[in-house]
Amino acid sequence: MLRLTTILVTILLSFSNLCSQSETQDSTQETTPNTSYMTKSPNGALWRSVIPGWGQLYNEEYWKAPILFGSAVGLGSLIVYFNSEYLSYSDQLEQATMKGSKIPIESADDLSDTYFPIKKNNLTDFEIKQLEGNKESFRDSRDMMAFYLLGVYIISAVDAYVGAHLYDFDVDDNIGYNVGVNGAGIPEIYFSYSF
Repeated sequence: MLRLTTILVTILLSFSNLCSQSETQDSTQETTPNTSYMTKSPNGALWRSVIPGWGQLYNEEYWKAPILFGSAVGLGSLIVYFNSEYLSYSDQLEQATMKGSKIPIESADDLSDTYFPIKKNNLTDFEIKQLEGNKESFRDSRDMMAFYLLGVYIISAVDAYVGAHLYDFDVDDNIGYNVGVNGAGIPEIYFSYSF
């Protein structure tokens, strides 16, 4: 019950804070002409997100750019590695399961259509199953890294777009509150106001 009361009080204070901010904004807008404009273009930030981190540099969020760019480069490198391993195991499996197909002998001494069978590699069924498992494992890892890379691109684009919208947002520290629990387990609300 105590937690529910704390949550309700927090929601009520947040709502009253939003209402008072909107009233303050309405009163200031009546006295001053509307000269607000966005200094950062959200569409420009979105288009710059083609390279993860570039939109964050545009929004002057410099600490996010290397994280997103490094994530994209790292995941791209893993995709290349897992794909090369997948192709390697795929070739090994193809050679191991090759049947006795025939290819022509190319020699200058004999121009007739003579064929000889290709010898099958002597691998056990267990080793062939291991090759199949490794091939599937690297394929799945490659696909999962591609999915993660797509996620990095989406996060980068959304963050750049929202960051451009909020670039001019004024964060004022004049009034604030904090909800906590004291040493006796009783919830307390702390208010602060600065001039």
